[in-house]
Amino acid sequence: MDSGSHLNENSPYLNAAGVYEMRTIVYKSDRLCLRAFDGWRDSLLNQFSAKPPTVRAVITCEDRVMLVQTRQLRPENFGKWCLPGGKIDEGDGSLVATLRRELHEELGVWAHIHRQIDQWEEMRDDGLRLHHIFHVTLPAFEVIPDPVEILGVRWFCADEILPLSTKTGYEKRAIAQVMPLPGQLIRAGA
Repeated sequence: MDSGSHLNENSPYLNAAGVYEMRTIVYKSDRLCLRAFDGWRDSLLNQFSAKPPTVRAVITCEDRVMLVQTRQLRPENFGKWCLPGGKIDEGDGSLVATLRRELHEELGVWAHIHRQIDQWEEMRDDGLRLHHIFHVTLPAFEVIPDPVEILGVRWFCADEILPLSTKTGYEKRAIAQVMPLPGQLIRAGA
């Protein structure tokens, strides 16, 4: 694009309530200028991410936290523990609606979603992916995992978390925001 060109595009934008809206992005002088809304960073990440954003859940019940092993296409992730959740679909309407749908599909539960506790950017070889992480509670330990998506489910005590091999590293940081981890020294991406 030459330095004098202007181009307006409608772009999806995730507002503060977790609802996607359409906003206008203006390209001018080889710079990306965002106009007339808050939350420009989320919009940029969603606009230029090669991978759709996801929602993830730190699920607790009593003094335990649930992690899952999913069927991964990447061999380096096989057998690693991760937070349940999935990608945001176009018709979901909000982050909470997406998480509710994903937890029901993957684990057969209708959970109580408390609040968003974190947001994590994962740089992958195929692009940037944004993860929205929520604290969720279940009244009981029983779940019905979907065998097509889930290889294993386990409830962990706090002292079992740090030694685990996790998929991306943000899992431990997110869990630490919900429950104290013994000997906790978690750095970003650990």
